[in-house]
Amino acid sequence: MWQVIKKFPFIQERIKKYKDKNILLVTHGGTCRAINAYFNGISEEGIVVSAKIKNCEIREYQYKNGK
Repeated sequence: MWQVIKKFPFIQERIKKYKDKNILLVTHGGTCRAINAYFNGISEEGIVVSAKIKNCEIREYQYKNGK
């Protein structure tokens, strides 16, 4: 779980630095699940539900107006 939390500042920095731009992140499965949890939420207990992310899958997330 700590690895998930550590990645959030990196994502926030990229969002601020490249405001109004498209950002491409290429990563391994564990980090993909962390990013998925970042955009889709983590339970109050801190549990990340394992996303069914396939090998080489492409996912798109939208970040607008701080959401």
